[in-house]
Amino acid sequence: MKTIATASSPIAQRRVRRKRILRGLGLGLGTLAIFMFTAGSVLLFGVFKIQNYQNLSPVKLTPSVAAAVFDAADRPLEGQKDNYTALADLSPHVPAAFVSAEDKKFYRHGGVDYKRIAGAAVRNLKSGGFREGGSTISQQLVKNTHLTNEKTFGRKLEEVKLTRQLEKTYEKSQILEYYLNAVYFGSGFYGITAAARGYFEKEPKDLTLSEAALLAGLLPSPERFSPHNDLTAAAARRNLVLRQMLKDGAVTAEEYAAAAAEPLGVLHPRAEAANGNDYIDAALDEAAEITDLNATDLARAGYKIFTYADPALQNTIREAFNGPAYRGFRADGSLCDRLAVVVNVANGGIGAFYGESKLNLRRIRRQPGSAIKPVLTYAPALEAGVTTPDAFILDEPATFGGYAPENYKKRYAGRITVKRALAESANIPAVKLFEYAGIDYCIAAAKRCGLPFDERDHTLAAALGGLTYGVTPIQLANSYIPFARRGKFIKASFIRCILNAKGETVYRHNTLGGDAFSEKTARRMSDMLEYTAKHGTAKKLARYTGRVAAKTGTVADTNDAELNGDAWCVSYTDKHILGVWYGAGGGSALKNNVTGGTYPAAMSLEIWSAISPR
Repeated sequence: MKTIATASSPIAQRRVRRKRILRGLGLGLGTLAIFMFTAGSVLLFGVFKIQNYQNLSPVKLTPSVAAAVFDAADRPLEGQKDNYTALADLSPHVPAAFVSAEDKKFYRHGGVDYKRIAGAAVRNLKSGGFREGGSTISQQLVKNTHLTNEKTFGRKLEEVKLTRQLEKTYEKSQILEYYLNAVYFGSGFYGITAAARGYFEKEPKDLTLSEAALLAGLLPSPERFSPHNDLTAAAARRNLVLRQMLKDGAVTAEEYAAAAAEPLGVLHPRAEAANGNDYIDAALDEAAEITDLNATDLARAGYKIFTYADPALQNTIREAFNGPAYRGFRADGSLCDRLAVVVNVANGGIGAFYGESKLNLRRIRRQPGSAIKPVLTYAPALEAGVTTPDAFILDEPATFGGYAPENYKKRYAGRITVKRALAESANIPAVKLFEYAGIDYCIAAAKRCGLPFDERDHTLAAALGGLTYGVTPIQLANSYIPFARRGKFIKASFIRCILNAKGETVYRHNTLGGDAFSEKTARRMSDMLEYTAKHGTAKKLARYTGRVAAKTGTVADTNDAELNGDAWCVSYTDKHILGVWYGAGGGSALKNNVTGGTYPAAMSLEIWSAISPR
């Protein structure tokens, strides 16, 4: 007869006692199975030799100070940043914060904390997913430098093997140093040096206790806890790390209280990937896109990056920026963001790139205003045969199916030539030509010049530079290159070629180009833009002794039409294209005296006068 266990029977009571014991240990039957499987696997790992696994690579552990970047004459570019910091050169708060936050037993275990792994397995089972890995700092270093992110049992065994090799080969201090220079901190920052500079504009030796704790708190989820994305979450993580440091005896109660009350003090978030705005950073940014490797990995792998940089030209622009006459201001009294880029007409190489901004000026997209008219409206209209430079067009108030653009200050010239309409940047004629030639036709032509468009840009407002996302300063300057190259377009590039550690070419810039406009259209546009530089909105360039063509653009601020958001001047000779931008990126609007025809045009004249003998 089958025995039935009642609630009061000895059998049922024994079952209840077993369950209570297991719960007291923090384990269910499934958890116990996981723990036994993990322990057995580790035992098997010690008994059997794992085949086909890589060995520890000192080259991967020790990144170079920077990827090797060379100028147009194959000389190393000056000013390459050392993105590696030795442990002895760090603020003492940094190692203390990271050990408390990531691996408090770091100095006591042999690289793999088996008890911690088991505990993480239990918590993962309870949560129903893989939320914790139980990895030590040594394991994280191995994963960041040697392994992929796949979550397989074989990869975990390889991680353990490499970690044991690491601990047998290096002192704890060296492991911690490698780790701090390898981890990712969000916002495009790899390593403690890049994070300190990017978040606080400081060297790692100058980080405060609060700043070190904030950086340590980012690691579990760099983007989620980034102060650029969520200040509240970043502050909470920082304070959690500070509490852990207090518990570990790494800080006193007074130090804890002071640091927890300190404002975060991070810099304004940079646009997209935050590599800065000088030539080297921009070249590394482009190389990262080409190779799908970040700057640290490029350095670690021994890549050599050969650019079009002209140091003398770069210095010329830097000196022009330092001139007090070209320092435009925002409405709040702060300096404008500024950028100048020079593109070589013959090969599309970017010879100089210099700016002043906390934004990534290689990537930032802004509204181009009237500076887009030559490429998007006038050249396509000439190409389509709907007008000529000397044809007359009526400049007067007009409505286009509900769209009613206006000229600047509502000034209208009446019956004028197309050439004069471009020179004076009249809006009504531009919209008319855009409509005559066809919106889709004009956008297709501008795309051949490298300008990006969204589906929502297929409206008449695009003729005046009203785009959904805007364009980058490089794209806008680059779009004028067909006018100087008989209608041929070449995509601008910082990089000539990239070689790997074996000396093999893994990338070479394509300088062949393609057809954008006919040679006749290019010649006509250059004549019209030379007229603009002498008699139109870019007439500050009339003092230039050589031949120069130019177009300006001014964009009103979206919140106050009396102020400006962007000011442009794109100009070119037969050798170079020069793009100058003044903007209010991340700050208040520009004063209304900062227009394309004022500061950008004046800066352009200064630069052209300096490089004319070149």
